[in-house]
Amino acid sequence: MSLNLETATPSHAPARAPMPAMGDVAALPAQLLRHVLDHIDYGIACVDDSGRLLYANRAARESWPRVEVAREPLKGAIHAASTRGTRRLVDIEGADGRFSTAVIPLAEVGGGSSHVLLVLGKHSVCERLSSYWYGVARGLTAAEQAVLEEIAAGSSPRDIAERRCVSLATVRSHITSLRGKTGTNNLYALLREMAQLPPIRCTPMEFAAVNPPPARPM
Repeated sequence: MSLNLETATPSHAPARAPMPAMGDVAALPAQLLRHVLDHIDYGIACVDDSGRLLYANRAARESWPRVEVAREPLKGAIHAASTRGTRRLVDIEGADGRFSTAVIPLAEVGGGSSHVLLVLGKHSVCERLSSYWYGVARGLTAAEQAVLEEIAAGSSPRDIAERRCVSLATVRSHITSLRGKTGTNNLYALLREMAQLPPIRCTPMEFAAVNPPPARPM
């Protein structure tokens, strides 16, 4: 007896909106697809079965030196993906710490050799532009925004106070205000919310806007 999935859906489950019809992706200009992927804050690269780089978005191009250093650990995972269709998460120790790369087999394209997708781990909890938008939406002050970004980078309240030359009580006051404005109960909840922000990359103009040059000393 076949199972009717519609009648098997729990009554409390939210109704799903119908998926809108999509156009022919193959008809999209390659330049547009590259532009779309360059806005994503995850390094995305495609290699062939020998590990030769075929494509990398902007985030991957910026992180590629780290990948080159880790070519040997990735070599076996790429070979397994292209020959056996296995997926793997590879942890790599780099000069700036450990990062992870997902190795995912892709279906053969045009009857050629197998291709492998590499998704590179991010450098931080969230990208600077996403953090900036988050702060604007929550009405954060410049000082609160700065503390938020320090927290996202892994700094402790004491580290933030020493780096910004303010008292620990001031930093804790900013954190209390952050929790109130973001509706989070603790720092873990705040970090979890930030990690769920859309992973959007800065354009050069946006980077300049959210990374102003340091003020000259009076």
